[in-house]
Amino acid sequence: MKITHALLGEHGLFYAYLDALEQRMDAADHGAVRVLAETLDALLRSHAQAEEDLLFPAMDDHVGEMGPLHIMRNEHQRIDRLLDEIRDTDEDAAITPILLELLELIHSHFHKEEAVLFHLADQFVDEAKLNDMGQQWAKLRKVDLEASGCAA
Repeated sequence: MKITHALLGEHGLFYAYLDALEQRMDAADHGAVRVLAETLDALLRSHAQAEEDLLFPAMDDHVGEMGPLHIMRNEHQRIDRLLDEIRDTDEDAAITPILLELLELIHSHFHKEEAVLFHLADQFVDEAKLNDMGQQWAKLRKVDLEASGCAA
């Protein structure tokens, strides 16, 4: 399985999670929102780390460090800063505006990855390399691709 497919699948899970988070925010359930935000923090950082450790270096030689990769890396840093702000905010109700900014950024960021970055990876990075990175992703996620029939 290509890493681009694996990361896209993670996006699908994020969208469901973000919907649940937004519903809790609408219900003004601040304690639950904080717990969901803390979980989102761990999930997002893990997702970004997989992209930065596996996919981005493979693309640097093909698309350069500027352009789409520069934008993606900068947005990862902005996401990290917002996550840090949420973590460091003592009052539960005060995280809502930060979280709203974060959610908007996440949706925009994922859209760019899906509309541009993953297509560039499929275009410029060798398919065998993408599949190898997919195997590395599976190890990180403890997914048995061979048992599922998804191994390349």
